[in-house]
Amino acid sequence: MPDHAELLCATPFSFLEGASHAEELVGQSKALGLAALGVADRNTVAGVVRAHEAARKEGLRLLVGARLAFADGTPEVVVYPVDRAAWGRLTTLLTLGKRRAKKGECLLTRADLAAHAAGLVGIVVPPQEGVARVLAELREVLGGRAWVAARRAHGADDARRLGVLAAAAAQARVPMLATHDVLY
Repeated sequence: MPDHAELLCATPFSFLEGASHAEELVGQSKALGLAALGVADRNTVAGVVRAHEAARKEGLRLLVGARLAFADGTPEVVVYPVDRAAWGRLTTLLTLGKRRAKKGECLLTRADLAAHAAGLVGIVVPPQEGVARVLAELREVLGGRAWVAARRAHGADDARRLGVLAAAAAQARVPMLATHDVLY
């Protein structure tokens, strides 16, 4: 499996979601022979320091970003900066969202993402239904650097749901990306 990378992983810094520590995620990724691992916690980059240290020790390529949750109904988007300037815009965006909200929360909108999107690559994490209407808009916001996460929910309607998602992605001209959306 050397050409496979898991790009949607969360650490315990994604409170009440990510269960495995960065070191455990990196170790398991290395044991599975993954080419790379992407760590993106919800509205924070707090988990990336430990992930970076573990990946360096294991010799595993690491992508660091954030999973952005929005207050305006926009689907979650996992973003990865492509350079140092984009990293600065991502951390500025997160700071903006945290300053607007009460402690422990983050208040972001699609307009905030648009204002800070230069140099960010995004993976749209669709809700179970209704993503077609925003995929094309998010592709534009991200300057064409957008994918849509395709993941199995292990339910009876997986084939139908993924078929609907594939049709919406094709219509919006957004490629699909297979993921497991790893939490532990």
